[in-house]
Amino acid sequence: MRARLILAIVFLGNVSAVCRGQGVAIAPKVGTTGAGADLTIGLARSLNLRLGAQGYSRSDTRTEREIEYDADLELVSGQILLDLHPGGRGFRVSAGAVVNGNEVTAVSSDETVYTINGVDYPAALVGRLRGRVETNDVAPYVGIGWGNAVTPGSRWRFALDVGAFYQGSPKVSLRAEPTNPALLPARFEQDLEAERQEIEDDLDSYTVYPVVSLGVSYRF
Repeated sequence: MRARLILAIVFLGNVSAVCRGQGVAIAPKVGTTGAGADLTIGLARSLNLRLGAQGYSRSDTRTEREIEYDADLELVSGQILLDLHPGGRGFRVSAGAVVNGNEVTAVSSDETVYTINGVDYPAALVGRLRGRVETNDVAPYVGIGWGNAVTPGSRWRFALDVGAFYQGSPKVSLRAEPTNPALLPARFEQDLEAERQEIEDDLDSYTVYPVVSLGVSYRF
């Protein structure tokens, strides 16, 4: 996933060199997808191409279905958008695609007993539990905003985006790391799969990721 984002950034730089004559601007920004920057390339008076990348990471402790996990949230995404500015003004309607590398990884905290699918298992027998939550690699985006970064006038402009991308239903993986798998009861894998499915069902409604970002653009 990170390799795709790197290639996108390289492509972004090549495109900017070709289109510099139409107006090019960069906009550092911060928002619900993390901190990053956009590159805006003017295509026509009312139409711009916008490419960007952003990220953010955070660690937290969460309890899922009676088990405590040390979780790491990693937001890594990039986007390719077309901005339509009616009349060439600041208001814009945006649509495009998000390259989505967002994920959550988690490992169970130190406990003596795990309750998995309603059954108690000694932690010493099960070992650590490791989980991962991922969504679709590419997600469609729609939104509105303010700020035409490449229009003539001031080189500095305010930038605002409000929108969302459809990331699909989160997919959950969950595995145990027993020191001796042969000692686990025969039904353990069945209970672990039921636990995984329950967590995935709990996250099923998180199909749309909201986007709100603020920034300041500078036109070259």
